[in-house]
Order: sequence, then structure tokens, then C-alpha cells
Amino acid sequence: MLSATAARQKIDQVIVCIALPPRELLRRVWAMCELLGTTVKIVPTLGEILEQKNHLVNLKNVEMNDLLGRRPIEQFADDPEIIAAYAGKRILITGAGGSIGSELALQLSKANPRALLLLDKDENGLNDTYSRLQNGARRQASAVVADLRFSERLRGVLEGFRPDVIFHAAAHKHVHLMETNPCEAITNNVTGTRNLVEQSLAVGVSRFVQVSTDKAVNPTSVMGASKRICEMIVQQHGSHQKALFCCVRFGNVLGSRGSVVPIFQEQIQRGGPVTLTHPDAQRFLMTIPEAVSLLIQAGSLANNRDIFVLDMGAPVMIQKLAEDLIELSGLSPNRDIRIEITGLKPGEKLSEVLIEASSELHPTRIEKINAISTRVFNVPAFVNNIQALERSAWEGRSEEVYRHLAKLDIGYGSQLPSRPWPFSPNRVAAVAASSASGMLAPEPS
Repeated sequence: MLSATAARQKIDQVIVCIALPPRELLRRVWAMCELLGTTVKIVPTLGEILEQKNHLVNLKNVEMNDLLGRRPIEQFADDPEIIAAYAGKRILITGAGGSIGSELALQLSKANPRALLLLDKDENGLNDTYSRLQNGARRQASAVVADLRFSERLRGVLEGFRPDVIFHAAAHKHVHLMETNPCEAITNNVTGTRNLVEQSLAVGVSRFVQVSTDKAVNPTSVMGASKRICEMIVQQHGSHQKALFCCVRFGNVLGSRGSVVPIFQEQIQRGGPVTLTHPDAQRFLMTIPEAVSLLIQAGSLANNRDIFVLDMGAPVMIQKLAEDLIELSGLSPNRDIRIEITGLKPGEKLSEVLIEASSELHPTRIEKINAISTRVFNVPAFVNNIQALERSAWEGRSEEVYRHLAKLDIGYGSQLPSRPWPFSPNRVAAVAASSASGMLAPEPS
């Protein structure tokens, strides 16, 4: 009824006046209005009005927290220990043009830093983040386009800015793309992290927070393996330093570029099909603001070699999520909107875990943040293996990259690609030869 009325009368906005509306009702109303381009607002509760959290005329937007039924995680604004970790500090954020880096910039700008440096090699994303900052925060912020893989360039940036705190969020993250571009995954994620850690120590950084992922646990992908190596690099360099180093692991975030919910919504709007990799696939899910709030709080707990794990609740079945979104749009799965199983992409898992089977979670003083005890590893052997790995990656030897990853004690099993590389060595040689003769060589059979 709502869908038909909104379409016929071109309703611009739907206002929910029910006190504490049921989650399922909110999700249904929101899904219908999403398809019609209509916004949804909620009248604030009497308690919110009396506490001056909302004025009666200021209607509340329906947010992902309302739809998923998740209790919002408290912000860090009133925690003196967290404020002390960042207030008056010079803070550098790498990957500031991405989903996590951008939200880090917004939230940290409210912690009264002395200065904020936003760094990314993606100039468009970096410009978007800088533009989103409020005027006051923008005066304290600078945006730098730079690639972490080039140590000389990075050294100049860090020596000029002299950061006290670094949040390292820059990384290639798409699993299937990195499976067919393993050399890029290693040079960007591993070399970039190693350069940043080494240069950070050289300029006297006091706190370093490595953003990690659940895909680093028992990795089946090059991306996950590269992130586990990044954790070990941070642990290796942080073990005997005065600076506080830590890593923070969490799962998928909703709303990031390429995340599942916006993709499903777009597919539903087009009339389907909604594509799933596997009917049993499940993932840990959290909103970007929640993940970043906990990331900042975990950074204030930093103690050398710590790995912090965010409590993301129970994993979500992706097929159930797709079916719910279809039904909440007033449609029927596999009748109005077909669900198509495409198969797992190279390197993907059916499900993720946040810790190894041999690890134990230890609570911290902050709710929803746990720490795990770190495993001691052979540092000289690790350094030698990483040097060989990086050398193969820079030389474009994909098969060697897989073999070096398999030699590392990170729980990774070598997975040779199931399809041709975009630029195989034979193809590159053929193209080079044809360029000299002025003819384009055919693709090798």
C-alpha cells in the first residue's frame, strides 16, 4: 500500500510517528522507500526530547543501526584516557581516501588533535575526505598524495610532519582482485607497511595502530596473507621500541565501497538477479562508524605487540540477508527477484574467524574490545622470507609469490590461480616483441 501510494502521489518523505517502532517494520518501510527514492524520518521519543537530544522539529533519519537492530556503540568523546591519547597530538591517517580512513578523519578531528595529516595515493578519494571535514577541522588538516611503497617520498612526508600517532588504514582489500594481482597486493600492503613502520620509528612516532582484518586469520587469499604479514611486521618492530604498536582486527563493514548491502539493493532495483557466491557464506558485519569508533578506542589501549579483536556479534548468513532485503522491498525471493549462486571467487572462504584456534581472547577495560596473546616467531627467518617475497613481487613473478607465502608460518595454503593472469610472462614478452616490429601479437594459446 505504501509503495503504490508513494509512486502515485510522488511522496518525498515518509515520517514514522510510532514510539519505538519494531525493527522489522522500520526495515520494511525503509526498503520500500529506498526503491522509490523516498527518505524516511523517525519522530524522536519523548525521552530524547526531554533530554534535549532532539527537538520536536528535528526528525531522526532511519540509519543502518535501526535496520539491523544493533545497539549503537558509544563514542569516545567523554573518555579521558582516550582523549589523552589523541588530544594535542599530530595524527597521520594513511588510506584517508577510503571508507575506514575517511571515517577515521571525521572522528579524530573531534578529538582536538594538534594537526591531522590525510595521506592516500587516490587523489579523488582523498579530496572527498578533505572536503567532508568541517571548516574548523579543515584548518588543522592537510592532504598529501603519496604512495607508501616509495620510501624516499614517505621519509620526506614524515620528516616534515613529525606525527605522534599513525593510523595505518591503507591497503588493497578486494580478495578476488588481489588473487589475480598478487604482486600488487604484496608491494602495496607488505612493502608499504614495512616502509611506514621503519620510517615511523626513525621520526619517533609514539603510537602506531595497524588496521587489520579477519581475513588475516588462517588466510586462503593473497590479500589475507599479506595482512597477516603486516601484523607480524608491526609485532616485529614494536617488540623492543618505546613507541606503542598494536593491530586491530575486524570483519566486513557495511556501507564501504563494494560492500554487500548496497550491491544487493542496486541489483533489486534493477529487477535482479541478486548474486551470491555460496548459499552457506556468512560474514561478520559492522557499520563503518561503529568499527572506527572501536578502532580509535583500541588505539588508546596500545601496548607493544598487542592484537585487538573487535566484538562484531554473530556472523550473518549472506543468503538470509539477501532474502530479507528482497522481502522488505515487497517482493518475493526467486519469484519476483531471482537469487543466483555464482560460486566462491578465488581466495574466498565460506566463513571467517577473528582468532586462531590456539589463541585466547582476553577482555580489556573497553567493552567489545578484546586482546589476544601474540605468538612468538623466528624474526631473522621472517625477515629473510619477506625480503625474498618482496623481491619476487617487484619483479612480477606471481608464482614465486605464492610459493614464498606458503613457506611463511601463517597458516596459508598456496592456491595457484584458476584462470590466466591478466599479464602472463609469455604475454608480456610477446607484446614487447610485437611492439618492436610494430605489430600486436596474438594472445598465446
